[in-house]
Amino acid sequence: MRLKALREGKGLTQEQLAEKVGMKAAAISGYERSCFLPKPEVLFKLCCYLEVSADFLLGLPDELESIMTLLTDEQYVIVTNTINAFVKANSLSKLE
Repeated sequence: MRLKALREGKGLTQEQLAEKVGMKAAAISGYERSCFLPKPEVLFKLCCYLEVSADFLLGLPDELESIMTLLTDEQYVIVTNTINAFVKANSLSKLE
């Protein structure tokens, strides 16, 4: 679960996040330590507040990551280079 990283990224303590979503800090601590998973309604609240999908919060691989594992080494290099070139071109166009 990516809860701790997302919480820290927003500069919140466990207590502050718990207050924002209406729960106890001990529950946040338990989720972060993977002692247990949040119930669906709690997961929904956390995702809404943190502005992420449930898949992302739970640490599930995204679709692109899954597809990339199916590529040959040569295909992987081509796709990676293409993405990097796109990112670089997009970054440069924002500077102009």
